[in-house]
Formats: sequence, C-alpha cells, structure tokens
Amino acid sequence: MISALDIIKVIGFHARLSNKLIFFLMLTSLLSGCYGTKYLESNQRLLMDQKIKGAAKTKLEDLESNFTQKTARRLSLTTRLYQWGEKSYNPEKYSRKITKIENRYNERIAETKKTKKINKLREKKLSKTRKFKDKIQFGNTLMQWGKPLAIYDQNLTEKTVSNIHKKLNSEGYFNNVVTYEERLKKKKAYVSYLVEPKNPYMIDSVNYIVPDPTIKRLVMKDKLINTDQRYRQNDLTRERERIRTLLANKGYYAFS
Repeated sequence: MISALDIIKVIGFHARLSNKLIFFLMLTSLLSGCYGTKYLESNQRLLMDQKIKGAAKTKLEDLESNFTQKTARRLSLTTRLYQWGEKSYNPEKYSRKITKIENRYNERIAETKKTKKINKLREKKLSKTRKFKDKIQFGNTLMQWGKPLAIYDQNLTEKTVSNIHKKLNSEGYFNNVVTYEERLKKKKAYVSYLVEPKNPYMIDSVNYIVPDPTIKRLVMKDKLINTDQRYRQNDLTRERERIRTLLANKGYYAFS
C-alpha cells in the first residue's frame, strides 16, 4: 500500500524535474534570441542570408546546392558548446601528447624482435594517438558536440560563384554570367548571387558512329540524346552508361 510519505516523495521528484525542465527551456529560449555576434572578432561577420537572383529563367531548382557557406541561425545550445570548446582548444597540446605516445611506443617496438608483438604495439600506438589526431582535425569534445558560428568568408562566396557557373555550363548555359553583391551591415553580411543564364545551347544534330548494323539498331532503339533538346552534361553521361550496360548485357564486352 502506498503511504502518504511515498506520495510526497514522488511529488517532490516531479517538482525538481519540472524546475530543471523549465530552467532548460528558459536557457534555450534566451540563447535562441540572438545570433552570437558578440563572439565575433573585430573583422568577422555572420552570414545572415544568401539567395540567387535570375535563376528562374533556367528552371533549375537545385542551384542552392552549390552554396559553400551556411547561413546563421539563432544562437542555440550547440553553438554555445562550440564557443566554450573553442576557448580551451589547444592543438599544440594534442600534438605534444601524440609525440609523447609515439616516442614511448617506438622505444618499445625497437626493443622487441617478435613480429606479433611489434604488430600489437603498432596497433596500440595508432589507437592511442587517433583520438588526439581527431581532436586536432575536428576540435575538442565540446567543439565536436556543437556547431560553429556561420562566419562570412568572401573566398567561399567566390567559390560559390564558380560552382554556379560550372553548374550552368553543365546544363547548356555556356554564355552564363554569375556575379554577386554583398551587403555588409555592422557584424552581419547578406549576399545575393546574380545569375544571367543567357540562351541555352540546343542539340543541332546527333551522330552515333557504329560500324556494325546489328549493334547500331540496339543502340538507337531507346536513345536518350535527340535534336532540339537542351544540352545537358548529365544526359551524355547517362547515355554512355546506357550504351555500355546495354551492350554488356547482350554479350558485347570488348567495345569502346
């Protein structure tokens, strides 16, 4: 039978749990109310927005996939974790630990003549140094748990311009022009990519040079490339793969 004392304990437990939950929700709410500009260096800005103008003429829907930067979101707990971790991040310390471990195991390996034991020592050395190498590459534990601020990088913006230009070329817009405009306001940056696709190149003629009439009939039956369709690099790749698979399935392995 449940006593009054047991009931009081349960109520007290839920009250403490509720208080912790309320505190967590309040903390999350406070953190999400800003973007973290106070954590920036004097020469840094957050990328608040990036968009493409003029792409509607191309009817391409995935140009945004060529963005090389992520836009800022309201400061979250994961971003704070990254900032806390970054303050204590010391790659030189991890490098010293790696050197110390490697020296210790290299000495033990040099003293050993048994191949089996040498291999085990090498495996242990790799295992013990791996976590420190990961911290050098990916940051300490808090940095790996968190997410960095979306700091604006003009070099990455120019890389995005190049990516969009190449994408349009692959879709037949060989005369495209891609530029960008950046609006810098205090600690924030806004980028617009201006796309002038120009007229696409259309396929004027298609020639399949296949000396063997039997093979040519197979190739031409369900061809993917036709005249008066827009040039697409992906279509050419798919057509090459179609022909290769078709002929291989028919037993024609030695062809080019």
